[in-house]
Amino acid sequence: MQHRVLRCVEAIVVVFGIILSLTIAAGLPTIEIASAAVNAKNFNAGYIISDSRFYDSNAMTAAQVQTFLNQQVPTCHPEKDSAPSTIVCLKNYSTTTTAESKDAYCAGYVGGKKQTAAQIIDGVARSCGVSQKVLIVLLQKENGLVTHTWPSPWRYETAMGFGCPDTAECDAKYYGFFNQVYNAARQYKLYKLFPAKYQYRVGTNKIYWNPAASCGTSTVTIKNQATAGLYNYTPYRPNQAALNAGYGEGDGCSSYGNRNFYLYYGDWFGDPTTEAGPILTSMAAVTIPNGQYYINSALAYTSSIDIPGASKLDKVQAQLYVGNQSVAQRYQFTRQSDGSYEIVNMNSGKALDVYGASTSAGSMIDQYARNNSKAQRWFIRQAEGGSYYLQSALGNFALSVNGSTAASKTQIVLNPAQNAANQKFLLSSTTTVATNTPVEILSALNNNYTIDVAGASSNNGAAIQLHTVNGTSAQEFVLKQVANGVYEIANGSTSKLIEIPGGATANGSVLQQYQSNGTQAQRWFLRDAGNGRVSFYNLNSGKFVELSGGIVSENKRLTIYTGNGTIAQQWMLKAFPQQTATTSPTTPTMLIANGTYRMGNDILTSTVLEIAGARTENGIRTSLYQSNGTKAQQWTITNLTNGSVRITNVNSGKVLDVAGAQTANHATVQQYSSNGTKAQEWFPVKNADGSITFKSALNGQYVLDAHNGQTVNGTIVALYSSNGSKAQRWILSKLS
Repeated sequence: MQHRVLRCVEAIVVVFGIILSLTIAAGLPTIEIASAAVNAKNFNAGYIISDSRFYDSNAMTAAQVQTFLNQQVPTCHPEKDSAPSTIVCLKNYSTTTTAESKDAYCAGYVGGKKQTAAQIIDGVARSCGVSQKVLIVLLQKENGLVTHTWPSPWRYETAMGFGCPDTAECDAKYYGFFNQVYNAARQYKLYKLFPAKYQYRVGTNKIYWNPAASCGTSTVTIKNQATAGLYNYTPYRPNQAALNAGYGEGDGCSSYGNRNFYLYYGDWFGDPTTEAGPILTSMAAVTIPNGQYYINSALAYTSSIDIPGASKLDKVQAQLYVGNQSVAQRYQFTRQSDGSYEIVNMNSGKALDVYGASTSAGSMIDQYARNNSKAQRWFIRQAEGGSYYLQSALGNFALSVNGSTAASKTQIVLNPAQNAANQKFLLSSTTTVATNTPVEILSALNNNYTIDVAGASSNNGAAIQLHTVNGTSAQEFVLKQVANGVYEIANGSTSKLIEIPGGATANGSVLQQYQSNGTQAQRWFLRDAGNGRVSFYNLNSGKFVELSGGIVSENKRLTIYTGNGTIAQQWMLKAFPQQTATTSPTTPTMLIANGTYRMGNDILTSTVLEIAGARTENGIRTSLYQSNGTKAQQWTITNLTNGSVRITNVNSGKVLDVAGAQTANHATVQQYSSNGTKAQEWFPVKNADGSITFKSALNGQYVLDAHNGQTVNGTIVALYSSNGSKAQRWILSKLS
């Protein structure tokens, strides 16, 4: 590797009377540079580092900082200095901290503690909300401390260049390694919280190339606050000569501070302009009921966390494996007083554990005897959609599938939090429910109401609603398990699935039925709500099926909403009442013998049901008319196997039908070609006076009704809510 001379030109920045920033016009010591992970020619003057990386105070632990410092200087060389006894490399440096009070910018610091440089870097980062990586890079950029093998004491006195103007001596009140690190970190928070008080801000700025005014300025559009902060601390932009030189020297108008920040960060920690992984503690904590769950991977929801071979031994590493509903894939989640969960395998009785409490990337996740340690505590954090992070109580680390493959036997490990699918999981209850058999899905608010397909429609897009239980196929559903705790919910008659249209995720999005399309909008996790109740939440949106506002009403559309644990999001599964040839939902089969009848209205039996004008085309409405003996007034009644009847006009051969399968007052009743739908089926009910009421198989609350109880010729016959009146009673006279 080449050895290059590093230079950093800094500037005068005056803030509230404090003059900041060190000018290092003289060369830093010659050091060995690793091959660049970023290229200086890719330097973007308006976007040096992302905010998420700059302000990520969980970027490293103290132990990780120490390891990093050790790696930069394997061997210290005090003998190179004229006073070797005064030389201590940064990896070995320690000092006593100074007490700092909590304020709006930092959380303060306990004084009088002897701490290593790594501990101070980590502690200050967490107090002030600035990345440990950023502080390391600033120590290198300002004074070369990270890689220097024989740093003199003065480098620690002015470690971050804080209070060191170009035009005067450094201010002694800021001397000392701890003071330098704490005050510099705090200053960056000041920039962030009060951007309008500083010279360089997000937006268009004039920035000098160099302290020499003769070198001129350039226009820079600063894109984010972290970049603005860097310019306020070091107010110069590297020119093209500096960028062309990489870590080397440019020309007389070059400056190097912000260039070197970009390069050091890139070499050591990756591209600074990319977004950092999430800070899990800033995400919403999720509370789930204590109970047994499958832990399915967002990489492939059909695979779950598993203990190999159903082992009951300690130190067996967890793996991903295709879901098989085995006890080796079932975990008891128990909430702890701090909001975390202990996760215990139901087969072994051992806890999901970070082996050795290690926070190194790729640390093994095993099962181990329960010990109440942080290594066995997990916070559930909401990710996008229906997925969660399982955050270790050890820090900003998440349970991870090793790599990005969902292949069976892939190891489960701990890694720093990243916005990646291999760190996202889906939790479904292990509750056993009836599958591949018809059920009713009753509201826990009122079990006289059930989930229903509007109008018993077989169409794609038909509304999913709440309706009074009536035993019709519109209320018959079949759950099919497609993964551990993951189901499709199909209507038993149409086989179409309950889904969220277009994969919508917003609260209040309605439900519909649609043909199977394999999307996650048609996949539902089961959540045990206790007391025989369950909740359904969508794999795509993570939202729960609910009755909005907790209000039960007829034909109310069902929607999705963020889980809230209320009874409005809870349902009860009940075996669907099986129909036989001798029973119907309300009355025995063969209440009316098969045959041809005249159907007189009970108000005036001489007025009968007819098709006006003896017309034969589809869509002609039914009405009343004085009996005249024509075939337009004759109806053939045929009993069906489910206890209902089909009513066919003798003249036209068309069937008595509810237009559009509507279930509403005044819904049109017409004649229509036979199509086998529920819109053409009627359940007869015998009344005390011997008359018959005909209930629509679409919805037993609606019956055949003479409009407004009238009997004049042409009175419309339609559907209307059952009210027991004579307008809804029919006298049948058998003709053959």
